[in-house]
Amino acid sequence: MNLLAGIRIYFSSVQAAEKDEAYPNLKLFSVVLDRVRSEYVDGGKLTYQELIYAALKGMLGTLDPHSEFMEPIKYDELKKDTQGEFGGVGIVISMKDNFLTVVAPMEDTPGFKAGVLSGDRIIKIDGRSTEKLSLPEAVKRLRGEPGSDVSVTMLRPSNGKIKEYKLTRAQIKVDTVKDINGKREFPLGDNNVGYIRLVQFGEHTAADLEDGLRKLEAKGLTPWFLIFVAIQAGCSTRPSKSARNSCLAANWSYRPKDAMPVRNLNTRRPVAISIPVCRWSCW
Repeated sequence: MNLLAGIRIYFSSVQAAEKDEAYPNLKLFSVVLDRVRSEYVDGGKLTYQELIYAALKGMLGTLDPHSEFMEPIKYDELKKDTQGEFGGVGIVISMKDNFLTVVAPMEDTPGFKAGVLSGDRIIKIDGRSTEKLSLPEAVKRLRGEPGSDVSVTMLRPSNGKIKEYKLTRAQIKVDTVKDINGKREFPLGDNNVGYIRLVQFGEHTAADLEDGLRKLEAKGLTPWFLIFVAIQAGCSTRPSKSARNSCLAANWSYRPKDAMPVRNLNTRRPVAISIPVCRWSCW
C-alpha cells in the first residue's frame, strides 16, 4: 500500500490550515508523520526520531546555505572544532584523489613524534579499511579520549611502503591565528611588514587576532603594512558563541597609532582583500 491516502489528507489539510497558525500546521505534520509510519511500505523500519530529524533537516535546508540542523554527534564534533581543543593524534587530513591524505602533522603531537609525513595516505584505522570512509567518519574514528590508543596504517607514495602506527591520543590544541612560520611569535619581515594567518574561526579567534596584532605593533609594524590570509566563513542567522567570535574576528577593525588607510593607487579608495584557502580537518 502506498501513501496515496496520506497525500489526499495532506492537500485537504493544507487548504484548511492557515499559513501562519501553529496548531493546524503542527496537526498536519503529525497526521503525515503517522501515515508514513503506518502505510509506507518500509514504515516499520523507520523510527519517529529518524523521520523528525529528516523533516528538520529539510526545513532548515530551505532557509539559506548557512543554516543546518545538526544531529547530536555532528554538533559535538563542531563544538570540538570551534573550541580549538580535542583528543586526537595531531595530524591535519583532507581528501585527495579519493584518498584520506595527511596535509601535515602538527608540531609536538603524537603523529608528529611518530614520524608521519605530509602526503602519507591513511589506508586503515584500527585494522578497518578507509576505502569508502568519508572525511567526517575518519575524524570521528581518529579522535577520542586523551590516553586512549588508535592504530593507523599508512601508505607512503614516495616509496610505496606501508607502515602501521600505534598512537596514543593526546589533548590537541589548535591555534586559530598564526604567523608566517606557522607559530605564534609574529616576527616582522622586510620593511617592517607583518603577516597574520587566520587558520580557522573558533571561540578564541578574536582574542588571538588582537594579541597577534599587538605583538606586531610592539615590534615596530609599519602602519597598515599588514597581510591577512583568511579562510572563508559564514555566520548563522542565530549564531552560537563561537560563531559570534568568528564574526567579530572577520569584522574587527585594527588601526595602529598614526596609521594611514590602505588605498587603491588608481581609484584612491580604501581596499579590502580576501584570500580563501582550502578546508581541512585536524585529528
